[in-house]
Amino acid sequence: MPVRTAAAEWQGGLFKGHGIVRHPADGPAMPYSAAARFGEARGTNPEELIGAAHAGCFSMALALSLEKAGHTAEHIRTHARVHIDREGEGWRITAIELDTEGRVPGLDEAGFQQLAETAKRECPVSRALTGTTVHLNARLLQGGAMNIHDFLGQVQHRAQLRDMDEALRATRATLSTLAERLQGREPMQLGAQLPHEIAEFLKGPTAGSGERFTSDEFFRRVCEKEGVDLPAAVYHARVVLDVLKEAVSPGEIDDVRAQLPPDYQRLFEGSSGPMPPA
Repeated sequence: MPVRTAAAEWQGGLFKGHGIVRHPADGPAMPYSAAARFGEARGTNPEELIGAAHAGCFSMALALSLEKAGHTAEHIRTHARVHIDREGEGWRITAIELDTEGRVPGLDEAGFQQLAETAKRECPVSRALTGTTVHLNARLLQGGAMNIHDFLGQVQHRAQLRDMDEALRATRATLSTLAERLQGREPMQLGAQLPHEIAEFLKGPTAGSGERFTSDEFFRRVCEKEGVDLPAAVYHARVVLDVLKEAVSPGEIDDVRAQLPPDYQRLFEGSSGPMPPA
């Protein structure tokens, strides 16, 4: 059977030092550091690599479980969150959360949940991490995964906009402003679960900067970027976030909300009902 390789090099002490990792052992170098591991500095870290390995392995194990049951997945997407916590004088990886979603013709929700649990048990990386608690949140997608036309179409319909261009402006204004408020890699992680055209709105020089501004300032920025009055901007932003909640995993929405202060929770209150008057 194959033996896979990886390598790491380190220079200096823990907090002032730095290193590189390679996978395979002779592959491209990727920088890593304590600041990237325990803070928000650029570079990778062991937990990200474990998360990538676990998400990839689990997705393959789920595909195999589905095939054994007579089903072929059209789409599987898994997002891993690896928790590292202080324990005594050291650190320990205490938990891994796997959020997975799949589109599998001919399979019901109960069957998908059962096969996802089987994949979690039988995934080789899960077996290698027996000392770590693994939490699984599995979701069966009904119909097709949301694409850009689905996303903007929902925004247009719910916000009662005239055309897709207006929906595009509202979506860009809301998500680019959200990216300015989020910290570190969160905009990138959120974008990874969205159509790539929508994910572009979460990129840019200020994305992930974690600017500290209130929800009132959030709505003011959306208003300015979208070029509409404030009541309309507030309503459109809530519509966009409603659609966002349906387009990504619940765990990813939890990650976004965890970075926002309490006054931002009104963004997620929903947008049912007609648009408020100007």
